[in-house]
Amino acid sequence: MTHELRLVDDDYEATYSVSVEAPAFEITAPKAGAKLPRTQAFDVAWTPARTDATILARIDDAIDGIACLAEPIVLELPDGGAAQVAQGQLKTGLTRPEPCSATLRLSRVATGALEPKSGASRLHADSRASVATWRELKFTSDP
Repeated sequence: MTHELRLVDDDYEATYSVSVEAPAFEITAPKAGAKLPRTQAFDVAWTPARTDATILARIDDAIDGIACLAEPIVLELPDGGAAQVAQGQLKTGLTRPEPCSATLRLSRVATGALEPKSGASRLHADSRASVATWRELKFTSDP
């Protein structure tokens, strides 16, 4: 798929294109609203899978805007359609652990070269652009 980008700065304008694919997908596990104990492993699944590609997974949560986890976890995974969050991989950052609303975000990111289409280019010849398709799912992170 070809995407067009415009760079506008005062009286300057240039158009670039980038050809990349970040195909759509659906999260199939866990189910939205599931209660998942931090002390047990749990499965993450999506469809369709892509061979020879990666997908980014980020899990974070909060109680009243304060992080419940020590820090969000970010994993670069093979885009095989399934992965597992290991037992104890989600660590609590609170002194009083309690259930908190959590978010799983899966992102497919594709990067390609920017090709000038119109206007004098002010970008380096090796400039690249990234395109992402992402999905989020809410669940409860339970102690």
